[in-house]
Amino acid sequence: MEQNKKQTDILNAGRKLFYKFGLKKVTVEEICKEANVSKMTFYKFFPNKNELAKTILNLLFDEWYGRYRAALNSDISFSEKMNRFMEIKIEASKHRGKDFIMDLYYYPDEEIKQFMADFIKRGIDESIAMFNHAQQKGWMRRDLKPELLHILTGKMTEVILDEKILSLYDDITQMVTEITKFYLYGVSDER
Repeated sequence: MEQNKKQTDILNAGRKLFYKFGLKKVTVEEICKEANVSKMTFYKFFPNKNELAKTILNLLFDEWYGRYRAALNSDISFSEKMNRFMEIKIEASKHRGKDFIMDLYYYPDEEIKQFMADFIKRGIDESIAMFNHAQQKGWMRRDLKPELLHILTGKMTEVILDEKILSLYDDITQMVTEITKFYLYGVSDER
């Protein structure tokens, strides 16, 4: 039982430090100090920092897409579902610093690069399945290709990672909120 608590403490410490400082800047020693565990305890659960980062990202993916699926399958209107999706997206950006976001896409380690490519593909596959479901239910236009939405989403990721765009905002949540609203509603103030 104590091992599970220590593993949870390591996960929470890693999450907190990665979100604030990014993956590159955080060391195993800093994670251990934040979690109040020894390095030996850390290595009992994770062979290295990358494995901890991948575990945290997998947990985030499962949480986010579980919430998206729950919203999609709820008994609310499609408009309300889209609002819920936006809220989830904004919530997912909270407490994540620019360094964390940049490291996810530009981390120099090949293992993390491949993991992120797989992570993004999982997200695309999951989203296409949700869009297909919405089309089958008649909630979305049937002539709209879900793949187009993902190409546009990929372009939005490029926008988010643009240094000029990043410099316009004090924090990631503010930027994600504005971009998500623009993506869902355009420039209209009507919702």
